[in-house]
Amino acid sequence: MVDADGSEDVVYHFVKGTRTYEVAKAFFGCDDDDAWQGLPLMSWPPYGRDSHHETRVLRDDVMAYGNGDAVSAVTLAAFEDMGHYLANYSNADCVHWGQGRGCAFVSSRCGERPSVQTVTGLASSRCDRTWAAASSTDQALAKCVPGCTGSSRIENGKSLCDVECFTGDASVLDNLGYSSCKNAPAGEVASAGPEQWANELLDHASNLKECQEDFMGDPCMRALLGLSWVVLIPINICFWGLCCKSCLCPSGRQEKSKKMFYILTTIVLICGLIAAAACGFVLHNQEVIEGYMSTTAVYVVLAAGVSLALLAGFGIYAVRKGYRCLMTIYLLIGVVMLIVFVCTAGLFAKYAQDVDGLSRSSLQAGESGGTWSEEGAHSDLYARMESFACRTYQTCCEPTELFDIRAANGAARQCQTQHEGLAEDAAFVLADPSHPRFCPLISGVDEQFGSAEGVCKIIEMAAGAGFTLEQCQQDYCASGLEGYENFIAVTVSIYRQNMLVAGIIAGCVVLFISVQLMNLFYIIRQTRAEQTVQPMAKDQE
Repeated sequence: MVDADGSEDVVYHFVKGTRTYEVAKAFFGCDDDDAWQGLPLMSWPPYGRDSHHETRVLRDDVMAYGNGDAVSAVTLAAFEDMGHYLANYSNADCVHWGQGRGCAFVSSRCGERPSVQTVTGLASSRCDRTWAAASSTDQALAKCVPGCTGSSRIENGKSLCDVECFTGDASVLDNLGYSSCKNAPAGEVASAGPEQWANELLDHASNLKECQEDFMGDPCMRALLGLSWVVLIPINICFWGLCCKSCLCPSGRQEKSKKMFYILTTIVLICGLIAAAACGFVLHNQEVIEGYMSTTAVYVVLAAGVSLALLAGFGIYAVRKGYRCLMTIYLLIGVVMLIVFVCTAGLFAKYAQDVDGLSRSSLQAGESGGTWSEEGAHSDLYARMESFACRTYQTCCEPTELFDIRAANGAARQCQTQHEGLAEDAAFVLADPSHPRFCPLISGVDEQFGSAEGVCKIIEMAAGAGFTLEQCQQDYCASGLEGYENFIAVTVSIYRQNMLVAGIIAGCVVLFISVQLMNLFYIIRQTRAEQTVQPMAKDQE
């Protein structure tokens, strides 16, 4: 999306196939299918991002960010799209902001206000719309072009009033053939669960036809991304079973198995030595990574590199000497490492799936267990990951200069402090992301571990135009809990944009370790067979 002032943004939409898409299309009077890309969610200011209707498009709706309280047909359709509700549209509230203004009003986010649908022959007293007062949405609404003029206008000898500005009874618009604010979209409500999952999978498959025209285009890449987790499994099985097993894991040929094991394990040895050497260099030249990696992280990588190199050397030594016991120990260690890697990768993927869209507002009621207290076996790991994300948010978005000034004047390095004599309840803590208890209350654990400052720049570059550290720092104190949730949404979005690459890398690592261990298994089996044959041969002699 591009605003009238030139600012760009990436915004989630209710797209074609949703009931919200159809209801909003009728409400705004957008008759051009090519110009209607769907209803956008809130994007700016960032503390309402992705969790509300766009205020500039549906100002008075209860799900827009502001003081609106109307439960419109658009919101009812959004509830139905979730797959959990059936709406009674006869009880919908009527909203008029943007009604009948056409596609450009939505696509420009009220940067344009064309006169599309009008009511004729009405007195000016029926053309004087007012809306709910703005509150925290002034920044967003300041981007809008002026709304109703307060009276009808004369064109070609007729009095005209834009549908948006009409103040008469809604039945008048119904009788004139305009879309009713209580109309339900056509068709049945789609069900949630497996049926919807199957439909989404088919949609991804049908989008693959775009690849015939533009392989590197967005529709093609989105379709491949949506199918990758399904398609890569049988491809991997076929690749492993039909093409490479005899080459990578030559069963029954010990010398070839040893050669393959030596090659792969030497690669591990070299990688471990390079990692250890790089960390040693960094520790003597801290300015190289200053701001991008903490000293603790460097020591962790150093220990991992040394351990990897020693383990690889241990494996090569065991195979070289033919010590079956030592080879078995190496095999068991490798299997454990493979299981840990797969489980960790799966846990991160599940966390990224579960964390997106999860509301933390319930913690304002004073729950002390943190966001993931009901997650069961994963709760402790999720809590630590949540704490890491929260500390990273504080590192990236805290307005350091402002807090330095406050500290110089003897005030706490916080956005706000409670009045003397009043208790700091959960709602107060969650309204201030700089509060010392903010992250412990959200995560349920009190840890100080977070990313280095340099990682923030990487997040900003990866997020594109939809997120800037400067804007995040400006909104830090005002946005409270929603600013943090927006930061989580940005990081999850970055992960999803790169999940195909991450999946390919993870798959290559699993394949690498599996081939190495499979060859070692064959070597152990063949060594045992040889050691069994040799005593028998001596007995026969």
